[in-house]
Amino acid sequence: LEEELHTKLIIADNKGTILTEKGKLLAEKSSEFFDFLANLNGVQPPEAKLYAISLLAAYGIRDDFLTAFAQTAKNALPQMTIHATYTDSESLVSEFLANNYDLGLTYNTKINGKYSYDIPDKLAFVPLFKCNLYCIAHKDSVVANYKTISLNTLFRLKIPILLPLSDQQKSLTHLLSHFTDSPRIETLDSYLLFQKSLSNNLGVTISSRSIASANHMPITMANDCIAVKLNDDISVHLGYLINKENTSENLNIFLEYLT
Repeated sequence: LEEELHTKLIIADNKGTILTEKGKLLAEKSSEFFDFLANLNGVQPPEAKLYAISLLAAYGIRDDFLTAFAQTAKNALPQMTIHATYTDSESLVSEFLANNYDLGLTYNTKINGKYSYDIPDKLAFVPLFKCNLYCIAHKDSVVANYKTISLNTLFRLKIPILLPLSDQQKSLTHLLSHFTDSPRIETLDSYLLFQKSLSNNLGVTISSRSIASANHMPITMANDCIAVKLNDDISVHLGYLINKENTSENLNIFLEYLT
């Protein structure tokens, strides 16, 4: 074809093959030409196949980033519709099983090599991102004297652990229940009160830096709060749940994009 047209249409080298600008133009016009021929013969060109995914996500994920993620996925996969439902982290696995969702998105905390939420055998939890945990404290707190700190040290110091009333609070309460010492937990019913309590050095909180930023916690204000890394073998994993028996084309297309 290049000889017939006396022009270069493709460039091939050891990195692969790409179309030249004239090659791209020819490909575009060829597609229009074949669509025109199909219409002449009474045959409509096939429409792009539409797909839908039913997704169950933890409230905390919705608050942190799911809106932006869904928009990015929509731009990348315009033929894919995401039907999202939300629940708390503790109920996510049972609701996922009961309602036959395609995909679940949740946080799962790993403590000493073991996930804190048990996953049934018929499901798989696939981690996507790992977040380390930090103690967020006022710069005048005794915690500011530590380069790293353990949860047991926090418990011994008898510093109140402040938690906002949210899905994150439920997850952190679940995490803290794995420790023998009983921490003093104070649940606050608004983020404003939560931020004021931290700024007034009335306690500390536990969070990852990414979650803290998304929730506009005082760590983003930088002036009165600091982040001290927890040196326990603890990390928060964001990942997805799937049913091992679900091999639908829709799910496979979405997972290919997700990973």
